[in-house]
Amino acid sequence: VAHIPSDILYYAGYTEIKRLMLGTSLGTLAPSAVYIAAGCIADALSVLVSVPAEVVSQRLQLQGGDGARGVSRSGLQVVRGIVASEGILGMWRGTGASICFYGPSGAAWWLTHEHAKKALSARFDRPAPGTPPDGPKVEPSAAVLAASGALAGIVSIVISNPLDVIKTRMQTAPTAMPMLAVARSVTAGPNGWRGLFNGLTPRLLSVVPRSICSVLAYERAIEFCRKPAPAPATTRPVSAA
Repeated sequence: VAHIPSDILYYAGYTEIKRLMLGTSLGTLAPSAVYIAAGCIADALSVLVSVPAEVVSQRLQLQGGDGARGVSRSGLQVVRGIVASEGILGMWRGTGASICFYGPSGAAWWLTHEHAKKALSARFDRPAPGTPPDGPKVEPSAAVLAASGALAGIVSIVISNPLDVIKTRMQTAPTAMPMLAVARSVTAGPNGWRGLFNGLTPRLLSVVPRSICSVLAYERAIEFCRKPAPAPATTRPVSAA
């Protein structure tokens, strides 16, 4: 529930930023740059809303792991503890790392989805027989959208997993640590550089289905919003007998 406002801001922000940028010379010359920029900006906006909820959620998940012997706290108590010990900005701990993570992840996700959607739709979606060349545009099928969503999820997770590991370590560390220091501590561990890809398989199993559902819901919502409103019904005046 806490992530609903950030998700709304994310998808609405991407849609509007992409629409505005595609109307510029950059959109004509390099639409890929528009997808990347719109994804990064939308992610940065949504992170400012989602990080506090993420910090509290992770602290709740780690309860009892610091020798508290089973003492559990509510979300409100966790918030009060963070503000008391770290100040109000403690609620946004790891924001820089989150932006560094979600920015490339969102850029890779949208870039892959937009290009995969166009390529797969051009290959597999065909207009109905008898449709004139200047007829209505063929909307991507559900199968095409599901495939583009799966590809987008895989590419974005593989690219962003190292940053996600670093971000999680920063947000759950007992004291604030710089991003580079956290990265060094991860790579200095027993797994070396492979430690940056810890949890890759579970994340793929979790994110790819969600990515498919997100693409289907987003694209169908956009398609619905593009449809013109039906013309109001008109009634003939009844003539007097």
